[in-house]
Amino acid sequence: MKKSKTLFLFLSLIILLSSCSLDPREDNGGNADSWNTGTIGLVMNFVADHPRSIIRGKNLDVVIEYQNEGAYDIDNLIFYLHGYDSTILYGTPLKTFNAEPLKGKSQLNPQGSQSQFADFGETTINSPKGDSAYQQPLFVTACYNYKAIAEPSICINMDESDYKTVTSGGCEHGSVTGLTKSQGAPIIVSAVNSYVEDDVVAMDITIQNKGSGTPFTSTLNRCDRLSVEDSDTVRVKVSMNDGEFKCESSNGKIYLDDSGTGIVHCERTISREGYFVTPLKIEVDYNYEQTLKKTITIER
Repeated sequence: MKKSKTLFLFLSLIILLSSCSLDPREDNGGNADSWNTGTIGLVMNFVADHPRSIIRGKNLDVVIEYQNEGAYDIDNLIFYLHGYDSTILYGTPLKTFNAEPLKGKSQLNPQGSQSQFADFGETTINSPKGDSAYQQPLFVTACYNYKAIAEPSICINMDESDYKTVTSGGCEHGSVTGLTKSQGAPIIVSAVNSYVEDDVVAMDITIQNKGSGTPFTSTLNRCDRLSVEDSDTVRVKVSMNDGEFKCESSNGKIYLDDSGTGIVHCERTISREGYFVTPLKIEVDYNYEQTLKKTITIER
């Protein structure tokens, strides 16, 4: 009886272990390739009590915890602390923190970078005259370079007769496979629509901002004060195995509308006949700005 019980427990343990995934690349849904999906890049938050919500003393400090949870490396990352009255805090209207590069997620590291901290230091509070408490907002803006890469496969059908009526075993021009709903970044490629005119293949590619920040293509310097011309802009590059597409832009910029959506038109001449399926590489490069706000109460 004792042996039977021991055997039962042993078999139960084996079944339990075999049902668990030992692959660190798998996500909660069991998909080993999900490391390069999602719409998150940099994640940042105020560290608890840095600063406290209610300040009763003469000093405060501001510390941000941050992490790269997207699929691409961050080579340049700058934090700006601003929006406060500099006659009360820090004595200067702007504090900066230059961060070290952050690795993005990968198959071997599906969680992204480890948490890091941006410490703006401690300041003495120079309270104005009066007896009542007052509120002071604090803004922290992060500016960093990022990208998104989509690599779907597309049918190119240069024969108009095949284009109108797909032959047995052929493919329908413009049919796209392998375009994921997201690419591990706040800016995503959401749709590819293609058509043929003579020997020219044209594509309309939809780009969307799914994050909480603003993409821009100017320098990272002082992105807390983006101009209208620079805001909501990205750069797009589209290529096949044997060459690049020429994409329409405004001085190299693709503008997104108020809903965060933009459509870029790209085309190229192809001298081949018939139909074939080929991989596309769509690269979206941009800088990204996102801002935190915390309002503190300073008691006098």
